[in-house]
Amino acid sequence: MTTVRDYTALISGNNFWGSTTLKKPIFITYSFDTKPAAHVTEGGESSAFINSFSKFTTAERQSALEALGQWDDASGIHFLEVPAGQGEIRFGNYDFSLSHSSGAAGYAYYPSASISETYVYQSKIGSDVFIDKSVKNYSADDMQHVMIHEIGHAIGLKHSFEGPIVLDPSIDNTQYTVMSYTGYDPDLGPLDIAAARALYGTDGSDGKQVAAWHWNVHSHTMTQTGGNGADTIRGVTTADVMSGMGGKDILFGGEGNDRLDGGAGNDSLFGGNGDDILIGGTGNDRLNGGSGYSDTADGTDTVDYGAVASAVTVHLSGTWEYIAGNYTEYFAKGVDIGRDLMSSIENVTGGKGADSLTGSSVANVLKGGAGRDTISGGEGKDLIYGGAASDSLTGGSGADRFYFDTKLGRSNVDTLTDFRVRLDKLVLDDDIFTALTAGSLSKPDFILGTAAHDASDHLIYDKGTGALYFDADGLGGQSQIQFALLATKPALTNTDFVIVA
Repeated sequence: MTTVRDYTALISGNNFWGSTTLKKPIFITYSFDTKPAAHVTEGGESSAFINSFSKFTTAERQSALEALGQWDDASGIHFLEVPAGQGEIRFGNYDFSLSHSSGAAGYAYYPSASISETYVYQSKIGSDVFIDKSVKNYSADDMQHVMIHEIGHAIGLKHSFEGPIVLDPSIDNTQYTVMSYTGYDPDLGPLDIAAARALYGTDGSDGKQVAAWHWNVHSHTMTQTGGNGADTIRGVTTADVMSGMGGKDILFGGEGNDRLDGGAGNDSLFGGNGDDILIGGTGNDRLNGGSGYSDTADGTDTVDYGAVASAVTVHLSGTWEYIAGNYTEYFAKGVDIGRDLMSSIENVTGGKGADSLTGSSVANVLKGGAGRDTISGGEGKDLIYGGAASDSLTGGSGADRFYFDTKLGRSNVDTLTDFRVRLDKLVLDDDIFTALTAGSLSKPDFILGTAAHDASDHLIYDKGTGALYFDADGLGGQSQIQFALLATKPALTNTDFVIVA
């Protein structure tokens, strides 16, 4: 054991940025839960303990808010309240007589996190605060001591008497630190303040880990913008909008539906849980939708190249290229984007050039955008949007849907290479196909041939050539417009169409 007389006796080696003492400010969410979280089982507690959950009383809630305020005012932590069940720090009462911590007034887990350019991790149960049901009967000062002590654990501080570095016994009391077991002071001591600042910076540094930020209290969305250097930007547990700007950035969304934009430089983007949109920008980027996060339900994630002017080539399953005597793996490449790596990405939005998009073995959503694109779904039930211009669309195996939702014209005729009747579907947007009504296509709206025969003939299919036309007024004065060519000339019927609003 090493005995000291300073804050280092309180550093556990765990914090929200990982294991390093960074003096780096941070945003941390908290919530007052209304039911036990499913992940409480990770702590090895019994079902009886979990089912003993009860909400905080008004007095407990006020005490916790006061304790959070002290830690916030002392350091670069900025606490944000979010709806029940969504906080990084989640408060709840339990019956400790049913716990492996029987006899304690409370306990909390350290934050467990790792953030690097190749890997991110954050434990769900990390930083949760469990309070014994007896605490609601404590005096105000005693209750606040319990709260401020447990929040200390939740941000990464250990007991002052636990090794390998321990506090000198002559000052191991709550006048110096609330992390001591000697005394019951309700307010932070000087060593607590020093330890919190060693991890998260001073109070005046709140939010300065990024160039700019904004918290929307109504939507619980955190917007953060980096600078031109190498930023590491960490999201909150609700929704995030992140922009790395220049430099070699690391962006970690965490929980929630996030939008991450790396900007210029070789960036690493990690969506985490939720349905995320990842935009690599220029440079050789690493785009990870959710793998490496603590929960396997990592949502459906999209990589978006919509702002890219030149052509991009995307293989969601990855591919290899022989470069300068070596085979190099990539998932996307292009003049403007370099070579990007991906993991757990299901959906792709192409850019303004002639893109090549290839799906994977799961269900993908592939959108071509502008330009003459080549899109192949691969395996799975894919949704394929050619977008503007004349595209080549291949569904692959699985029941695929081909969407037509852009302005019709001679320069916007898509070729479908492998459409299969009674399995695949042609999906038409009623904003474009204005004569059709959302739902299944009625028989009178469809005709085989080369032209409409009456006013109700709006979709015309020439089986001899595979050409598919739309006629807004049937036999009226408007000309029919070709919007697709089915290369295999399948035997289409009205049942192969779906009209969507």
